[in-house]
Amino acid sequence: MTDAMRDLAVRGLRPALMVGALVLILLVLQALSPVFFEPRNLINVLVQASMLSILALGMTVVMVGGGIDLSLPANMALSAILGSMAMIAADSVLLGCLVMLACGAAIGAFNGFAVARLRMIPFVVTLAMMTVAVALVAYGISRRTWDAPLLGLGLLPLLVTMIFGISAASA
Repeated sequence: MTDAMRDLAVRGLRPALMVGALVLILLVLQALSPVFFEPRNLINVLVQASMLSILALGMTVVMVGGGIDLSLPANMALSAILGSMAMIAADSVLLGCLVMLACGAAIGAFNGFAVARLRMIPFVVTLAMMTVAVALVAYGISRRTWDAPLLGLGLLPLLVTMIFGISAASA
């Protein structure tokens, strides 16, 4: 077998192995929890995965540019906390979404300014921002619970619909 044929076989085998592993994982999850494939649970899994997908998309952009951003998860958590507080205080989903976008943009702009203009090390800047954001999140959620609205389009929550759209557009 030539190297080209072996390479072709490996490239064809790798996706099949990944699909097989996914099917195996799903079968194990179904065996462990009979309610796993119920629509309500699947939507919950998709919502959780879509949040991680949004973080992964942001991190992909940063890493393609040769950088690293450790503050992304903490930025997302802080933005969500502040947005939820705004939604509840003003009874406005739109205001909450704007607060989330503003918070994320402000943290990103600060990190970008510190790295690009002040020539600080990205690892140190984003680690420090992560520490500050986590502290603010811990302060913001201490002894409080929020029940912010979950927007949706049909059966799927808006967040899941958005990540499907973004993934399809980038493919």
